[in-house]
Amino acid sequence: MEDADVNETFVADQELKPISSYELPANANDDQVGEEVFDYSHEIPPPDDGFLHVCAAIDPNMSETLRDSVWMQVCTMSEKVDLDEEIIAYVACAFYCVMLEMEKFQQRPFPYSMLTILKICSVSVMEFFDKLSRWIDIATSSKKVLEHSLKIQSSLAVSVVIYKKFLPIFRSLFQFVGRDSGQSFNSSHLFSLMWLIIIIMKKSLPSDDLLTSFHLLLCVTEWVYKDLCFHGCDDHINQESVTHMMESKDGVRVLEVLCRSFDGVLIDAKHFRTHWFNVKRGTVLPFLDHNDLNIIENFDNYLTSLNHTYNNIMLAKGELDERMFLSTDIECVFDPAYDSSAVEILRRGSVENRFADAELLLTMSTQNCLEKLAEVKRSPTRSDAKSYVISSQQLRPLCPIVLPDTAASSAQRLSPLVPNDFKLEGSSLERCCFQMRDNPLSVIALSAEMMGERFVERVAAEFNDRDHDFDVVISQSVEEHREAMTTLFFVLIERIILEERKRNPERDLEAGRYIIRKRL
Repeated sequence: MEDADVNETFVADQELKPISSYELPANANDDQVGEEVFDYSHEIPPPDDGFLHVCAAIDPNMSETLRDSVWMQVCTMSEKVDLDEEIIAYVACAFYCVMLEMEKFQQRPFPYSMLTILKICSVSVMEFFDKLSRWIDIATSSKKVLEHSLKIQSSLAVSVVIYKKFLPIFRSLFQFVGRDSGQSFNSSHLFSLMWLIIIIMKKSLPSDDLLTSFHLLLCVTEWVYKDLCFHGCDDHINQESVTHMMESKDGVRVLEVLCRSFDGVLIDAKHFRTHWFNVKRGTVLPFLDHNDLNIIENFDNYLTSLNHTYNNIMLAKGELDERMFLSTDIECVFDPAYDSSAVEILRRGSVENRFADAELLLTMSTQNCLEKLAEVKRSPTRSDAKSYVISSQQLRPLCPIVLPDTAASSAQRLSPLVPNDFKLEGSSLERCCFQMRDNPLSVIALSAEMMGERFVERVAAEFNDRDHDFDVVISQSVEEHREAMTTLFFVLIERIILEERKRNPERDLEAGRYIIRKRL
């Protein structure tokens, strides 16, 4: 429903009015007083005109069961507390609580979008959450309702941060193509399509934490960017981003550039892409062509399917519509000054009245998310920290220390260091990882694989250059040296974990990922 339709629904003499107080007859005695008050507490007056117009604006054919249940809750609350002039905001809270009880908890989707109801009631998102916490305490005292409200607030707070991170990433990779450019596929379509993919896949994440959602954002961006480059959509691609990516001697790796430029954790991002994103996207988004996305040809059908899918998910989960962040003026997205007001929609209602406490509430709700994202760049300080320097004797204590032969080749110096009998399966490394709450063995294996790939690529590059440092022996047996290097990596990580466990026997070594990041 458009805002204009909403505003036309309300007229000056049809505002929602507080429930009128009950007046006793002048000739009532004490016995009659007790009886009359008791009767009134169970008597619900008929809905007033203001409430009926709200219901009609939401849906002229709204079921009487839902309407009467909401009105009953509003009347009950009016008896308990003085709602003053804020009753319209509490009507939205009543709709939310009643729809949870009648639909969501019965495994049925919400019949109406909460964002639509908030617009009709001219209530901002932040004001709604502020009023909702009080409403739940007094009106329902339901633990399930409280938990659900906290869950949708937390999810929305993560989305706010992800959206604000999305804006500079989008500007850095893409350039503005307006609606009047003569092209059927413009920047508005591209931005909407990417945001819809992000918020749909975000609902399927195993955990709705900030860092995982941020890596989802990076993976979606890489996926779309590569597709546009492959299909020659040069009008949408920022040429500076292409130049920046081509500066790497290791070839074009979009995800690596994004992690380096926007503070992502490369190992976690690649692990997420390999083991979740590439596996789940076909199931979560079955209507997309995952073999050849070809956005420029299929964007119209994609947008229709994405909007339909997200609408069903949003109503089924009883959450607020996160499409509210999509700007009607896509050109402002390319203006860095827009970032500071990108989530202004959370603070304002449909009639542009600003909720007074919105700034404080929004800051509080997103501060924790921002701190979590910033923690990635900070190394934890420890008073007992020691440098992980392992000598050859520590690495292989049964081997005698042999001074290196300066005349020996790289392959000859490597050979004595590689244990011939080491196997990952059944090793101390595997046993230690299995004992951790968050088994990092897959991360370690992925790190070893990535290191091996880099090694093979570097050898191939040096083979073409053939400078004075080129080692012919290594180039002739690349896979053998790659296997030896992988084995050494496993042994190194094993020794680090064993030494750490020896020094801190009571500590659960969930810090395996942190150790790996520090050593790479």
